[in-house]
Amino acid sequence: MKDFFIVLVIGASAFKARGASDEITNLIDLASPKMVFASIPILILAYAWIHRNPEAGNFVRWIWQRGQYFILAAAIINSTLILSSSWPTNSISLTTLLTVLSLNIVAICYVFRSEEVCDTFADFPENNESKKTEPEIL
Repeated sequence: MKDFFIVLVIGASAFKARGASDEITNLIDLASPKMVFASIPILILAYAWIHRNPEAGNFVRWIWQRGQYFILAAAIINSTLILSSSWPTNSISLTTLLTVLSLNIVAICYVFRSEEVCDTFADFPENNESKKTEPEIL
């Protein structure tokens, strides 16, 4: 989603200004089609979220339980792609590079330190068939 937002910002800014400024040029470098690869782990997690119900199979449950790691993978892929696109030519300004990498670090810290996020990925609707009713002992 972030990649599509960047494309929209670039388009709107270029349309309004009738030309691209230096800041827009930096954003254009971040909107490369290869940046969509960073969204693959999030798309997998979205698949699990959509299918998150009591009848879900083991594969969906496995993805959901490891949701934090899918977000971590997306942030690492994103950072790697940004660094690799900037490295040989220094096409992205240092400020833009540090801002994007800092946002990735903040997101990773939040995902792993927030109790709400941890609880979200630890919780999954129970299957009614898996609930075994034990006889009450009086």
